[in-house]
Parts: sequence; C-alpha cells; structure tokens
Amino acid sequence: MQLGQLSERMRRVHVALTWLLSLSWFAVWVDVLSLESTQNLFEIRTTYNSGTLPYGADSDVLAVSPIECVVIAVIQNRQSKEVDFYRNWDQYKHGFGDLLGNFWLGNTHIHTLTETPCVLRVEVESLNGTFGFAEYSTFQVSSEISGYKLSVNGYSGNISDAMRKNNGQKFSTAGRDNDILDNHNCAEQRRGPWWHRMCTHANLNGIYEYDSSNLKQSVFWRNFYGKDTLAPMKKSRMMLKKQ
Repeated sequence: MQLGQLSERMRRVHVALTWLLSLSWFAVWVDVLSLESTQNLFEIRTTYNSGTLPYGADSDVLAVSPIECVVIAVIQNRQSKEVDFYRNWDQYKHGFGDLLGNFWLGNTHIHTLTETPCVLRVEVESLNGTFGFAEYSTFQVSSEISGYKLSVNGYSGNISDAMRKNNGQKFSTAGRDNDILDNHNCAEQRRGPWWHRMCTHANLNGIYEYDSSNLKQSVFWRNFYGKDTLAPMKKSRMMLKKQ
C-alpha cells in the first residue's frame, strides 16, 4: 500500500490509536512490518475478546483485549535501496514509501501519535550483520507550526546515544533549513532530512547507496562500533510504544 492512498483511512486509524494510547489496560500490537492484509495500515493482533471501539475507528482495523497495554507503531523502515529518502518538506510531512518495505510514516502522523510522549526504540543493522538498538524513554514530535521539533530523552541500549544531539531540534529537509548553522543546510549536506543541529550523529534517512568517499551521507549511526567510528547501516527501524 502506498502512503499517498491512505488519507481517510489514516485519519480513522489515528482516531483509534489516540483512543488506545489513552488506555492502560488494553494489549495492542501495531506493526506495519508484519501486515497480513494490504488493506490495513496496521495489523493489531490480540488473543481475547474485542473491546468497544471509539466513534470513527475502523472495526476491521482494530481488535483489543483487556490486558496490560503494549502499543508499537513503526514510523520508519529502511531495508533496501528501492525508496529514495532524500525528499522535500511536504513529502516528509505526509509520509512516503511502501508500508511493506521502505517508508517514512509522515511527520504529521508521528506528531499525532506522540501528542502524549511515547517510548522510541531504534534498531539498526550494519553491513556485516551486527545488530544494535537504542531506546529512549521519552519521544515526542511537535506540530508543523513548531517545525516538528523533537524531544528525545532517557537513553538506554547497546549502541551509542546518537540521537542525544538531536534533542530540541526542528526537522530539516532540502529547501527547509532548520538547523543552527548559518552557512549551509545539514539536510542537504548529509543528504538526509532529519532533526539536525550542527548536523547529526544519526542519519537514518541518508543515502542507501552512498559514495564510499563520503560516509557522512550514508545511513549511519555514529560510534556504532565504539568511539569515533562511523558505520553505514543496511537496515534501520524506528518504533513507538506507550510509556
């Protein structure tokens, strides 16, 4: 399913997700990487009786159970070169890509999901197959009026805290420079729209097939192998769950 086809269905899913995020006693797994039907944006799997859905939610999208709440939504996925992530502000606003493969969910949708702060989990895999993760206990993205400003804190994981310097930054794309540098646009320099400050230690929206002479334009997580290392990644995934 292409993101451009979602509009009304996305709105209805968001109604449901907003409702679910307000509850602490529903078990819901939302994982766009494991869709069983291309008709649904989210697959939500449960093992008990369905609960009552809010007005405007889609009954064939949601099934909920009255047990401990775990909500996961994938907001970014990179696994191959098929989708170009060097895109403009409006494309990052609305989202793009293939929900069964490479995609960015959309900054407006991410803002909606994080109006109440969520936990962010980032999973990356390097070219040699080494896996790593970083988790942030607080993740929130503001509205477009505020430049989709990022709040990210509470790091834990087995790789570096590469998003620490992105905290408090607005989103930047080609043609929309919100970093703190006066002389150039980090999103253009790194070929990766992101929450750049003086550029970034995480460039997960960078070029998949990069120039080996310029690793700073690749999909990288700085210090992945230790201090002062810059390792290109072949896979990345960003996921949200309720705090």
